[in-house]
Amino acid sequence: MDIGKHQRKPLGIQVLLFPLPFQGHMNPMLHLGNALYSKGFSITIIQTRFNSPDTTEFPNFAFHFIDDGLQMSSAALFDALSAVKASCSEKFRHCLSQILNGDCENKEPIACLITDPSWEFAGTVADSFNLPRIALKTGSILSYIVYEALPLLREKGYFPIPGSKALTLICICLYMEGSRYNCIILNQMDEYVNVR
Repeated sequence: MDIGKHQRKPLGIQVLLFPLPFQGHMNPMLHLGNALYSKGFSITIIQTRFNSPDTTEFPNFAFHFIDDGLQMSSAALFDALSAVKASCSEKFRHCLSQILNGDCENKEPIACLITDPSWEFAGTVADSFNLPRIALKTGSILSYIVYEALPLLREKGYFPIPGSKALTLICICLYMEGSRYNCIILNQMDEYVNVR
């Protein structure tokens, strides 16, 4: 999106974005950043170094990187999510503290923090700074429907599968194509249902 073609009137307010470092999560967040920027907001991206975007492609955004110690070669893609989550909570808190205390170039007031809902700790950290947080769910409508249907399936006794006490979400994924990825997704769904 070429922002330069439009008349942009700066609002003097910044929005912080904290995407998960995977393509299907970063792209929608960066598109949202472009849309907000075109409306006059300043955009600050908090990003892990793992799988980070090329900052030269987003010259209108300020980037703050969290050192996570991971490299693409040092972690399998599906194990990387757990490793990144484990290494980021305190580093995210520190980065956010620096931004809020004005230790950065942009001293504009912050409207809110927009995060990926997979960063479970981000809500607690934002609350500790009294910073409004919005979670941008970048998944498909189908994943949303499945998340919402699981409590009803449990309530009606369809899940777990009747007569198969040992059959859990983890076991179900063993029969699915791409089982490693599906195990991660199904485990996250089970955690989501148990939290609700």
